[in-house]
Amino acid sequence: MKYLKFDSLVISDRDIIDLLDAQKGKISKEKLLDFLQERGIFCSENETRNALHERIAALSIDWFLIEDILSLAASKENFQKVTATNFTLPKADALETTLENLKSQLSNKDFIVDKLKNGNYEIQYKVDKIEKNNARLIQRTSKDEKISINLDGDQATIVNTVGEGTDTVVQTFFNELERNSKTEIKNTSINFSSIIDNTIINKYFLDLIKIDAKKYKVIDVIKLKLNKFNSNVSEELELEDVDITDELNSDPDKQKDELDKEDIKSALISGSSLLASNLFKVLSNKGYFISSIAWLVLEKTGEKRKIEYSSGFTDPDKRDIFTFESKGFFEINSATQDYKKNRTTWKSNQRKMIEFAFQKYAFSLFQTVIEKVDSNEGSNE
Repeated sequence: MKYLKFDSLVISDRDIIDLLDAQKGKISKEKLLDFLQERGIFCSENETRNALHERIAALSIDWFLIEDILSLAASKENFQKVTATNFTLPKADALETTLENLKSQLSNKDFIVDKLKNGNYEIQYKVDKIEKNNARLIQRTSKDEKISINLDGDQATIVNTVGEGTDTVVQTFFNELERNSKTEIKNTSINFSSIIDNTIINKYFLDLIKIDAKKYKVIDVIKLKLNKFNSNVSEELELEDVDITDELNSDPDKQKDELDKEDIKSALISGSSLLASNLFKVLSNKGYFISSIAWLVLEKTGEKRKIEYSSGFTDPDKRDIFTFESKGFFEINSATQDYKKNRTTWKSNQRKMIEFAFQKYAFSLFQTVIEKVDSNEGSNE
């Protein structure tokens, strides 16, 4: 085993593998292949993620390698998951007063407020993240976080990025707004913490991916993560970059042995046509619920772009923070009439339109779920 020592931190190839494992949600397999190719190592696209991790760990370990690995997780594209909150604004001037006060209260975070021509607000601030742990790599970042406030009469919606420290800033906003309004602000968000029926949660996500059936057609679900409720174990069954149907058909006994383990808390599955796979059905029948999902929809008219969405819970056990994002879209190549392989990112104004439209649909769907749950509970009393 190789070691690198600087300051009081000793790093081995095992630490490099652990680092890559920990960042697998942010570092795609394509990034790993490009990373190795830039260093003269050409690997097959069929090579497993674990094998790629081992190849990277086998490189000469120095600070530059570590810095390059850390930079893999920092996407060049401005991808940030967001969450939404709806609330009623009792006084029109209370919001503007609140934001002015927060400029001074949160001046250490470079709290900047921009009032748009349509009366809505864009807010930006910084959050510093410092990890102090001699057993792990330390990464210090100053990250830009954003809050968008959309007003419709006295009804308001906040869409804010989700990260370390963002919940504190949002809570500070509501506390200050209550003080200036001289009344309690009741806000609502998508919260499944009280629901422990996997069929209800799964149905919500399966309805959610349809978004607007008049405008879009769901063409594929590309990633699923499923969890058990309040499991105290941490082993995760991970199936990535495999054809789920072929894998089950080729060795069903192997998959059955894995699924029969009592210590499997969650399963991360990626591939194509996942909702039609036997594995998804088996896990659903065993009580697993969807904790995150990524999918593609196709525009029925206009440019007919393929748009990528994802949504889920930041903590599957709590299920109290629901996040979503759209990383971009795939355009048709006018020369070949095939879809381009590289995704196009949204412009800032496009992203805001996508986020507010999505949250509106997600909230209406959640309200339907809650009303049905409350109705069923009332009929059982």
